[in-house]
Order: sequence, then structure tokens, then C-alpha cells
Amino acid sequence: MKRLLLIALIIACTSSTVEASQGEQLIAFKAFYAYADQHAGGAALEYGYHLSDLWRLGAEVGWTGGDPNESRPWFAIQTGIQLDAISWVPYLQLVTSVHLGEGVEQSLGSAFLLGVEIGADYRPTRKFSMGLWAAYHHALATDKARNMPSITASGIRISTYF
Repeated sequence: MKRLLLIALIIACTSSTVEASQGEQLIAFKAFYAYADQHAGGAALEYGYHLSDLWRLGAEVGWTGGDPNESRPWFAIQTGIQLDAISWVPYLQLVTSVHLGEGVEQSLGSAFLLGVEIGADYRPTRKFSMGLWAAYHHALATDKARNMPSITASGIRISTYF
């Protein structure tokens, strides 16, 4: 009984009504660790538009790089759901992305990937959130893209809403 009371108290103290509303937009910065065939770091800028309290569309542009021969700029389109009704906002997104090979010594080619991203943001106010996420992307089609069977990534996301 004490445990249930403690859980209820924690939920009550961390909950607020900062629901996303239709037409709300966000800009987010992501910093992450990724692994395709080697360890790499990266950064991305994300834009999102809330179609409703539950559904969101978005676009993302970023860069992943480790070894200079393996750096990759990329662009992604996202659609997903989020349960934006309390301070902690869990979300699930489907992502399609195009990764462009850059490579210093040789062209890496490009790849079309399909992925899933899951995360949770802490949103203490209507204008700000920060959270953690993880993603898995699998290459569906490649053009001479080496070392790109799949990509796993995880990182932090800091967002502002308007």
C-alpha cells in the first residue's frame, strides 16, 4: 500500500497538462552515438508539425561521422505518435531516410533506409523539452554504399515548441 501511495505521489508531482495541440511545431537538436560498421558520432536538426494531439509529421537533416572515409550527411522524413498529455512524453516514429556517401578516398554511394525510433521527452513547460531516444534503421536499397547493412543510434534530444 505504501508503495502504491509513493508511486501515485511521484506521478502527481511530475504530471502537468502540457498537451501538444493541433498545429503546434517543434525544432529539435539531436546529438547521438551511432553504429553501422564502426562507432561514430553525429548531430541532427529536426522539425515537427503536430497534425493532432497524437499524430506528428517531421523532417530531419543530419550528419554522422567517425572515420573521414565514413562520414555521411542524410535527410529523413518521419511520421509518428506521441502521448503528449503529461510531463513525460513517450513517442514512436517510423522514419524513411536517404544517406548520402561522402568519403574522402572514395565515394560511399547513397542508401535508402527505413527505420523506427522510440524515445521519451521530459516536457516541463509548453515551450521546452529534453529527452532520450534510440533508433534502428535498415538499408532497403543502396548505390555502392559499403558498410551500411543497418544503423543503430541513441542520443539526446532538446526541443523547443512554437
